[in-house]
Amino acid sequence: MNEKPEIQPKPTVRSGPWLGGTFDPFARGMTTAAGISLFAMMVMMTAHILGRKVGQPVPGAFEASEQLMVIVFAFPLAEVGLRKNHILFELVVRALSRKVQAILGIVTHIVGLLLFAPLTWKAWQVAWKNFVIGEYRQGVIDFPVWPFRVAIAIGLSVFVAQLIVSLVRDLRQQSA
Repeated sequence: MNEKPEIQPKPTVRSGPWLGGTFDPFARGMTTAAGISLFAMMVMMTAHILGRKVGQPVPGAFEASEQLMVIVFAFPLAEVGLRKNHILFELVVRALSRKVQAILGIVTHIVGLLLFAPLTWKAWQVAWKNFVIGEYRQGVIDFPVWPFRVAIAIGLSVFVAQLIVSLVRDLRQQSA
C-alpha cells in the first residue's frame, strides 16, 4: 500500500529511427564546435595575458572572446536538451512514477517551446537586421558581430527542433 516508487535510472535518449538518426550527430557536432570555441578562447586569452606581460598583447582577443562566448552558450543547447542534462529537480523527478515522469517530460517540452520559439523568432530578426547593416564591434580590431548573432539564432533553432523531436518522441511513447 505505501510502496515507494522505484527510482529509475536516467535513460539514454535517442532521437529515434523516424528521424533517420541524423539529429544526434548534428547536435553532438554543435557541442563539439562549442568546445573548440571554448578552447580557442582559453588559448587566445592566455596568450593575451602572457603577451601583456611582455608588451605584446593579442590584438582583438577581448572582442573575439566576447563573440566566441555566443557559440559556447548557444550551440550545446540541443544536445543538452536531447540528453536531458539540463537543470532538473533530478532527485524529485526520479522518485516519481514513470507515468508522472513522462507527463512532466511532455509538459517541459511544451513550456520550452512556448518560451524558446518566440525567442528564436526574435533572434532571427535581430540576426537579419545586423547582417543587413553589417554590425561590428569597434575595438583594437573592428570585429564583425553579425555572424555571431546568426550563431545564436542557429543554436536556438536547433534547440527548438530538439524540443519538437523530444515532444513527438514522448507523445509516441505515451500512446504506445
